[in-house]
Amino acid sequence: MGLSYSSKSVSTEDWAELALRKCLEVNYTALKALDESKTKDFSFFMYGIAQNEEWSPEALSKITAWTKSKTGQFHQEDVPMKADSVEKPVNVVFYRCMRFYKSRELRTFIQREVLPLK
Repeated sequence: MGLSYSSKSVSTEDWAELALRKCLEVNYTALKALDESKTKDFSFFMYGIAQNEEWSPEALSKITAWTKSKTGQFHQEDVPMKADSVEKPVNVVFYRCMRFYKSRELRTFIQREVLPLK
């Protein structure tokens, strides 16, 4: 399956997907569960290519900093587990990042603070 390239503007959804990736990256890196040098996942760069690099550096910096401030502690949250068969500690990073991705707060931030920076 190939990638689709277009010159459309960067949408709220594009920015939200980028924030989701940043949330997962920050938290899994903190858990030492992610080493980007080994995953070699360059998905981030595909957004720029697919959008003809219409990403504003100022907007990118703003959403990155805001996402880190809102989600950077997810890996530290205590998750009460009753099952003795589960090795602790455990985390719910993916769940929390997905909730963040779907949140009205993220969409509102993007629309008010990020999209105007184009």
